[in-house]
Amino acid sequence: MGKDLMINEANILDHLQCLMPGQSNSFSPIVVNPKMYKIYELIETIRPYDVNVLIQGESGTGKSMLARIIYETSPRAPHIFVDVNCGSLTESLLESELFGHVRGAFTGAIKTRAGKIEEAQKGTLFLDDVTSASPEMQTKLLHVLENKKIQRVGDNTVVDLDVRFIFATNEDIRQQVREKRFREDLYHRMSVINLVLPPLVERSDEIIPIVNYYIQFFSKKYCRPFKGLRPEDKEKALNYNWPGNVRELRNTVERSFVLSKGDWVELQFNEDGNGSNSQESAIDNSSLHEALEHFEKTYISEVLKNTGWNTEKASKLLKIGRSTLFNKIKRYNIRRIAF
Repeated sequence: MGKDLMINEANILDHLQCLMPGQSNSFSPIVVNPKMYKIYELIETIRPYDVNVLIQGESGTGKSMLARIIYETSPRAPHIFVDVNCGSLTESLLESELFGHVRGAFTGAIKTRAGKIEEAQKGTLFLDDVTSASPEMQTKLLHVLENKKIQRVGDNTVVDLDVRFIFATNEDIRQQVREKRFREDLYHRMSVINLVLPPLVERSDEIIPIVNYYIQFFSKKYCRPFKGLRPEDKEKALNYNWPGNVRELRNTVERSFVLSKGDWVELQFNEDGNGSNSQESAIDNSSLHEALEHFEKTYISEVLKNTGWNTEKASKLLKIGRSTLFNKIKRYNIRRIAF
């Protein structure tokens, strides 16, 4: 009670000291953005409660980190935290990974194995990229949330669950619900508490504090002290749009740390980054076909954005069928990133 929760790099949490039990409003200086402050206040409010949480946000904004903070500040912290990325597994593998299986349940099932849900007993299960789950898997997850029971694949034995669930997605899940691509009843079960992480460009007041934190972190990691970021590079960091969010910032600082000489860290982007909001043309040195594809993807993205991702309106403006539009969205991996 009243103990600080120091978060370390090994479990992806070391760059934030969140609101602590018994220490109202005790944030570290790195949490300076009002939007983020409200998120951590809400985490403190729900700390004693075993409610399901849905975390939304662009890739790299820190959804996994936030899930661990929720876990670490909850009564379940003494128990296990299990992390599963649903998008990295096929449907059959995901079912086996989550529910487990008995020997002989399918080809290759040479022994009985508990799944990740069962493994998370008394602890917390974090399901990332949950919107990639198939309709069949969505139905099974709904059953689990409603009944708090599971059955291993190929087994009739029912296992009672004592698990806290946290979900995450970088998709606009409400749009998927409206388009009948994600179950509405499952969405409501998942999102008792809904947290939306803003992209880094919307919390620019945290950019320099996070940069300074990672300079300190890598100084300790590599036993090489630096005074900090070069003053002339601070403006460059603030002007860059950070499309990869905190993940890109961290990698950029580490690269800059390794390549810098002298007493100050010189900010060095990848070859495809130039430290400003302007983006290098994607059609340079490309074939005509590649250039046309780039234009089509960009144009469709803008139309979808301007219509609020109303696919019926967008398809009419583009003068193509909705099925064709959906195919192009899938082909170009166009994602809605505004929630």
